[in-house]
Amino acid sequence: MKKTTKFLVMLFLMHSVLISCKKDKAEEPEEEQEKELLTKAPTVAPASLYLILSAGSSVELIKEGSVFSTPVYVPLEDSKDYSFNTKADGSGTTYCIKEPLSAYEYANDDKVAWEDPLLEVVQGKGKFNVARSQAYKLSLDFSKAQVSWQYYNIKLFYYTNWEQRTEVQLSYKHPLTFEKVLALPANNNLKFYSVNPDWYEWGGSDENSLTGTLTLAGGKDIVAVKEAANYKVSITLNNSLAQGTYSFTKQ
Repeated sequence: MKKTTKFLVMLFLMHSVLISCKKDKAEEPEEEQEKELLTKAPTVAPASLYLILSAGSSVELIKEGSVFSTPVYVPLEDSKDYSFNTKADGSGTTYCIKEPLSAYEYANDDKVAWEDPLLEVVQGKGKFNVARSQAYKLSLDFSKAQVSWQYYNIKLFYYTNWEQRTEVQLSYKHPLTFEKVLALPANNNLKFYSVNPDWYEWGGSDENSLTGTLTLAGGKDIVAVKEAANYKVSITLNNSLAQGTYSFTKQ
C-alpha cells in the first residue's frame, strides 16, 4: 500500500513538471516571434508609407519603386519619438530605425547627409528618434532596408568686401527657424547661405528693410543695419526651404 502511494505521488509530480514545460514551450514562440519582429529587416516595399509625427499627424512619403521619400523637409524634435507606418493613423505595419538619426562630428556642416546610409530599417513594434532637432528630408530604400537623410544648417554672411566676409552659423529653433543674437557692424551687406556642397543663397525682397521676405536663389543683399549694435537675427523658411521671412531686431 505504501509503495502504491509513493508511486502515485511520483506520477503526480511528473505530471506537474510536464504541464509546466508545455506551458513554457507554448509561451516561447510568442516571445521569439516578437523578438524576430523587432529585428527583422523588411525585404518587400509596402504599397504606402507614412511618417507618424504624433497621434493624428503624419506625412505621406512618395513612392518610386522600392524607395519612399518625404516630399518636403519635415521638422523633427530630439525630444520626441517617431515611426513609419503603412497607414496614416498608425494602425498598419510599423517600421522603425535601429539608431537615432545623427551625424555626430558632421552635425554642424552646411549640408548634413548620409547619402550612403549606415542605418537599417526594421519591421515591427517600436519608435525612432533624432539626435538633433532639425528639418529632415528622409528616404527609405526597402530593397536595401536602409534609410538616408539630410538637413541644412544656415549661416549669415556679412561683409563690405566679399573676400573678407564674416560667416556665422545660426541656431535651429523648431520649427524651421534659424536665429542668433549677433554684434553686427553698420552698413554691411547681409545675406543667408548654406554653401557646402550645395550653393543655397537666400536674399531679401527689400534691401533697406530690417524685416521682409526671403527667396532661395534670388533676392537682394540686405543693407538695412545702419547702426552697429547687438541684433537678434532670425529667419523662418517654408518646408521646401524655397521661401521665408527674416528679421533683424535690435537688442
